[in-house]
Amino acid sequence: MNTNIKTPTQAAQVISCAAADIRLSYYGDQVHALVPGQDKSQAVRLVWLRPVSARHGALSILDEKKKEICYVDDISELHKDSFDVAVNELQSRYPIATVKRVVSCKVILGNRYFDCETNLGRRLYLIKDPSRNITWLNPDHLLIRDVQGNRFEITSLKKLDAESSKQLALIL
Repeated sequence: MNTNIKTPTQAAQVISCAAADIRLSYYGDQVHALVPGQDKSQAVRLVWLRPVSARHGALSILDEKKKEICYVDDISELHKDSFDVAVNELQSRYPIATVKRVVSCKVILGNRYFDCETNLGRRLYLIKDPSRNITWLNPDHLLIRDVQGNRFEITSLKKLDAESSKQLALIL
């Protein structure tokens, strides 16, 4: 795996640096990054490059104008303190509720309604187009996006209780 990242300091000039050399920290509630080749840290935004299929992998660090400062192949290559900041920030930016139990499911006029208990409490979800909004990460793991863009996941269909499985069978 390539542990180097490329840091565009200007459109035509690129500096290579190791992911472990990037320093992320909080100033108030804003994440700041200090990248080799820069004199001072700057406010940044952290984004997953593949937020659905490869969370906890590659990430991009963007400046306040949403221009990429650098790219990290693997978040685990960051320095421990920077890794902790990145994980905290990305969890708050990409909240995904994990379904613990399905209370009820209904299909009305092609819309799928989920009433679920999640790790974030009880939630109601509406799915309009299952072929576009239900992603099978593997045969047992689903990632679902509702009409408001919220994501929730069912990490294991096999581990759900019998009633939850019965309810899901009505709509999947």
